[in-house]
Amino acid sequence: MKYVLTVLAIALSLYILYRGYPYAEYYYKMYTASTKGINTKAPDAKAHTIDGKEWSVKSNLGKNIIVVFWSSYCPPCIAEFPHIQKIYDKYKDDESIEIVSYSLDLSLDVEALKPYIKDKGINYPVLVDNNPVESEENFAKKFEVFGAPSFWFIDKEGTILASNRRSIEEMLPFIEK
Repeated sequence: MKYVLTVLAIALSLYILYRGYPYAEYYYKMYTASTKGINTKAPDAKAHTIDGKEWSVKSNLGKNIIVVFWSSYCPPCIAEFPHIQKIYDKYKDDESIEIVSYSLDLSLDVEALKPYIKDKGINYPVLVDNNPVESEENFAKKFEVFGAPSFWFIDKEGTILASNRRSIEEMLPFIEK
């Protein structure tokens, strides 16, 4: 019986690897990847910092912008926090670069998010949005982002040069141009 279960487990694993991968890739693209393409104009998305200040793409044109989409329940996002902080610390005084992050946590209000941010040692700007995810004004919806982590690079003219990247290190070639 043990032998039969082992064979079945191996067969199922091979089937999933062979047949399941295209389905997994399809659902990944459908639910986490954006249709906002490279070399298209970034949306004029607006959100607020956790301190209540309005932030928008439009008000930051003239700078290279990195937008990081994350959530508190996402292990890969949490693993990226120190890397983001390191890059932010390196470029925070550079007036030509703006690095912001956007919390996809819909269930947390700003006051609940503040202790989490402090506990994780996050010192870079964190944006939040009071608009429901269904709203056309929702920050993440304007970027068509539904998964995390997701890193975006917008150039000084407001053109998206990189989208749906999975690491802050993937942004370095754009910053260092």
